[in-house]
Amino acid sequence: MTTNVTTQDLKLIIESYKAWRFLNATLSHFASRTVNFPEAISESLCCYSLGYRWHNKFNTSLSGDGTGPNGELIEIKATSNFNTDLTSFSPDTKFDILIFARLDINTNQLYIYNMGMNFTQFQTIQVNRTQTILDQQLQGKRPRLSLVSKINERHLQPVIVLDLNQLALKFGIQL
Repeated sequence: MTTNVTTQDLKLIIESYKAWRFLNATLSHFASRTVNFPEAISESLCCYSLGYRWHNKFNTSLSGDGTGPNGELIEIKATSNFNTDLTSFSPDTKFDILIFARLDINTNQLYIYNMGMNFTQFQTIQVNRTQTILDQQLQGKRPRLSLVSKINERHLQPVIVLDLNQLALKFGIQL
């Protein structure tokens, strides 16, 4: 299976990424909070880089964010704060593969990790002293946890580091 993110899509994604960075830089002059890393950018870049079919491109009703080469259901999470995150999951999240992307906004490098767990493994993670992810999902809550801390605890290495500067230059865009 090859990705359904086309060259035309990539150009628009990189233009959108540049606009998002500009918006964040502008907002930081007025407030301490900036705009979250848009999922349309992070998910599409991950699917493109890993050869997955991106679900959101066609606004399908499929679960998850992508499909792997063997039909695996892919869930993609991302942060633009390289050193920390607080990632949330919907109460009905299910997946075969969990992908996490950490953006180093200063260098425009996107570090993409395969978290090495399916949902059955993931649901056993403790989110507090008394509850697992599954416990909170069964209560209809959105479990929140740091995937950066899981990467650090497990000494995971990125499966790919996507250089957005190089990708942008292919389209004549300077980030």
